[in-house]
Amino acid sequence: MKLAEDQSRLENLTAKQQIRLTTAIEAESAHDEVFVVRQCAQHLRFAYPQEDLAEGRPIAEKVVDTFRTSPIPEIARPGRTVRCWRDAFLAYFTTHRANNGGTEAANGITELHRRRARLPQQAQLPATHTARRRRPHAMTPTRCPKSRFGGHAVMMSEGCERVLMEGAAFR
Repeated sequence: MKLAEDQSRLENLTAKQQIRLTTAIEAESAHDEVFVVRQCAQHLRFAYPQEDLAEGRPIAEKVVDTFRTSPIPEIARPGRTVRCWRDAFLAYFTTHRANNGGTEAANGITELHRRRARLPQQAQLPATHTARRRRPHAMTPTRCPKSRFGGHAVMMSEGCERVLMEGAAFR
């Protein structure tokens, strides 16, 4: 990931990449906002890798003070968020780069496993009468095959067995 971050900085682009980027931005005025947003992102990222934290803090303070007033929403929204978290954001430069990234990573993994281990909700439980499980049905009259006892069809019902037995007696 560090390599991808380093390659995305403007000064690390090849000459051909810089020409393509400049040509694309100059081609249409709608790309100006994208260019400004990219510059702001690069400016913010430039504060972190400073060898001397005293050099990085003024850059970070400038970001906190100026981004929220931008007319571009993609810059103003994160600027307002950073302003709300000003103390925590600037603490990175006063605590010798200490942060809670490890804690957040552990919490994220714990939360992931908690979500996976949660008992299923009522809507997620299997139905009580699945296709493999037969429910008892009330006996409804259905047609029997032609009866040997008179050549007519007999209606199946509770008394079907009795009719068959009586028919056998007439044989």
